Amino acid sequence: MRFVWGALAVAAVCAACARQEAATTSPPAAVDSGDMGDTWTLRTTAARAEGERRLFNGTVGVRIPQGHADARKEALLLRQNRLLRLEASFGSLVTLDGQPLAANGRFEGTFDLRDGTWRSRWEQASGTVTVTWLLHPTKEHIARRIEVTAGRGALRVQTPPRAQVKRLAWVSDLDRSQDAPTVSLRSTVLVDGAETPSEAAMDIRVTGRTVVVEDLIAFDGAPAVSFDALHAEASGVWEARWRTDIEIEGPIEDQRAIRACLFQLFAGGNAKLPPFGSSNTKYGGHRFWDAEAWMLPVYALIQPEVARAASDWRARTASERLPGWETGADGSDVTPPSHRAAIHIWGWVHWWLERALALGLLSNPEDARLAMARVEEAFLHRAQRTERGLEIRGVIPPDEGRPRDNDLVTNLLARRVLSRRHPELAADIVVPRADDGLPASWDGDHLKGYQQASALLALYPLDWQLPRHEAEAMFGRYADLTSANGPAMSDSIHATIAARFASVGGEGSAAWSRRAYELWRESWLPFLGPVGGFSERRQTRETSFLTGAAGCLQTVIYGFAGLRLLPPGVEADGETLVELIGGWRLAARPALPPSWRSVTLRGVWLLGRRYTIQATQGGEVSVAPEG
Repeated sequence: MRFVWGALAVAAVCAACARQEAATTSPPAAVDSGDMGDTWTLRTTAARAEGERRLFNGTVGVRIPQGHADARKEALLLRQNRLLRLEASFGSLVTLDGQPLAANGRFEGTFDLRDGTWRSRWEQASGTVTVTWLLHPTKEHIARRIEVTAGRGALRVQTPPRAQVKRLAWVSDLDRSQDAPTVSLRSTVLVDGAETPSEAAMDIRVTGRTVVVEDLIAFDGAPAVSFDALHAEASGVWEARWRTDIEIEGPIEDQRAIRACLFQLFAGGNAKLPPFGSSNTKYGGHRFWDAEAWMLPVYALIQPEVARAASDWRARTASERLPGWETGADGSDVTPPSHRAAIHIWGWVHWWLERALALGLLSNPEDARLAMARVEEAFLHRAQRTERGLEIRGVIPPDEGRPRDNDLVTNLLARRVLSRRHPELAADIVVPRADDGLPASWDGDHLKGYQQASALLALYPLDWQLPRHEAEAMFGRYADLTSANGPAMSDSIHATIAARFASVGGEGSAAWSRRAYELWRESWLPFLGPVGGFSERRQTRETSFLTGAAGCLQTVIYGFAGLRLLPPGVEADGETLVELIGGWRLAARPALPPSWRSVTLRGVWLLGRRYTIQATQGGEVSVAPEG
C-alpha cells in the first residue's frame, strides 16, 4: 500500500543568493523566544537528529523523524473498524546539492500546543531549512511546508518513487532567471486499492531567495486546500478546544506537562479509544479497560462528544455480547487465550456505564442497562459457593501474569455489580487477606512485586471504603512494589490516593501532600518526551500512550482538585458542586501540592454546560457556570 502521486520533476537553482530569514508566505510560527515561561510550546535540540514526532487525530497518524524533511515510515489510517498501515511516502522528494534535506548536526524542533504544528529548522550546505507539518485535528488532511533559503546550490523537487499519474491539472517548469509563478500539481490518488479515494496537491513558490514547497493530501475525498487555509481552519478548531483548559499557579514545568497531556487526549479521541489512539499500531487499535478506568473519567469533562461516542460504542457492543478484555474495533472479542480469564473488564464496563448515565453521556440509556444486566448475570454465573463464601477463581488480575483465585479488584468489582439487585450475594463475595489481615492482591499473594498497580485500584478509582489506618497501611505495602519497568499509569494511581489522604487533613496531611506531588511527577517525568509524546514505559519511546497521559490528568482533576463522582446514598465527601442525574453528585475536597497556589479547571463540561472550577491551597473550592 502506498501514497501515489502524479509525476512532477522541477529543478530550481538559487546561486550567489544572500540568506533571507523568512519568506512572506510563512505560517504563523510557534513562540520561539526561548522564554522558559512559555507553557504552550515544547522544544528540542540535539547534536544530531534523533527520535520522531507523531502527529495524530482520531483517525490518522503520521510518524515524522526529527530533523528530517521526509516522513518515510508507516502512516496509519483508521478505516471500517481497521487500523490500516500505509507506506508513508508522503509528498515530494526535495534535495539540496544532491543531498536529502536532513540535519547533520544541531537542529531546533518546536511543537506548538495551540495549533498542533511541528516545526524543525537547521542549517544545511549554504542554506537554512525550515519544515512545518500540520495534521488537521478533525479531518483526514495532512500538510507539509518546506522553506529553503539558499545562498547557493541546486534545489531539486520531484515526486516519490513508484508514483502513478491519475489526473494532472497543471505543471510548469520554474523560470530560473526570475521569480517564478506558483507551480501546482493536483491528482486523484487511491489508498488501499480502490477503497479510499484521496486527493493530493503540491505547490512550489519562489519568493526572493526562498523556495517554498507545500504538499497536502486529503484521505476523505475532499479537496486538498492550501497550507494556509488548512492552518487557519485547524487553528480555529484548536482555539475552541482550548476553551477547556487546566491552569495552575505553580511551577511552569508542571503547567507545560498538563497541557501536553491535554493536547494528546484532545488530539487522539475517538469512539473506540485504543491505548495509543491512531498514533501507533501497538495493540492494533483495539480497546481495553484503559478506556473505562483511565481515559473516560477525563474525557467526560474535557471532550463530552468523545466521551459520549465512546460510551455509546461500549454500551451498544456490550449489550450484544460480554465485553472482552481486548475488544476489536467492531466490538468483537479478540482477547488472546492467555487473557480470556481477565474478567475484571466486565466490572470496569459496568462501573463506567453507571457514571456515564449519571453524567448524561449516553444517547441510548437502554443499551447501557442491557449491558449492565449482562455483566451482572455473568458474575452471578462465575461466582462459586464455598465454605468461605462466593469465590471467583482462576482469573487474570489487572497485574496480568498467571491466573489467580479471588483477585481483590475483580471481586470488588463483582461486589459493586451485584450490590444493586443482590446485596446479600454481594456481601458474600470473598475479600482476600494476607496473614496480617490486610487486604491481599489475591489468594496467596506473594507480596514481592507487581508489573503495575493492581490491589491499590481498590482505593482509587474504586473508592473502597476502609478505615483510614487500614487504607494507609495497604498503600504503604503496595505502592513501592510496582515495577520500574511497568506501564506509565501506576504512579498516577498512587499519587491520586496520596492526594486523597492529604485532603482529609489532620496529622500527616502535609507529608501525604508532598508524597502525592512526588508520585505525580514520577507519573509523567520519565515518560513525557521533550516534544510531548507520552511513552508507555520508561525504556521505550513508543508514543503516544493516551492511557498514561490520562492518568497524569486524573491525579490533577480527581486528586489535587479533589473532584468526586458520588453515587446516591454515599455520605458527603467534600463540598457538593453540581447535582447530576439519578441522585449522583459532583463534590470536591482538594489537596493541592505545596508548590501550587491554585488549580483552575476552565470550561469543563457537566450535563451539557461549561463550568469553571477552582481550588486553592487553603482548601477552598468554587464553581461557576460559564456563559
